[in-house]
Amino acid sequence: MATDYELMLRFLERYKIKSCYISQVLVKMRIGGKSNKSFFNIIKANIDCYRAWKVNGLKVSPLGIFLKPLSKIPQYFQK
Repeated sequence: MATDYELMLRFLERYKIKSCYISQVLVKMRIGGKSNKSFFNIIKANIDCYRAWKVNGLKVSPLGIFLKPLSKIPQYFQK
C-alpha cells in the first residue's frame, strides 16, 4: 500500500490536523521511483491510493483517482 500517502491522508483529511505553508524548498524529489517504473506499477499505486481513502472511511471519487496520474504530467517537463 502507498503508506506515505495513506499516512498524510489520515492526518490531513481524517483527523483534520492543520498544516502550514513553508516557502522554502526542503526536499527536491526526482522523477521516477519504483511506483512510476511501469504502467502496471502506476495503476497499482493508484489502486492503493483509492484503498487508503476507503480504509480511512473517507469519500472518494473513482474519477479523482483516475485523474490523479494526469496531474503529474507537468513534472516531466520541469527541470
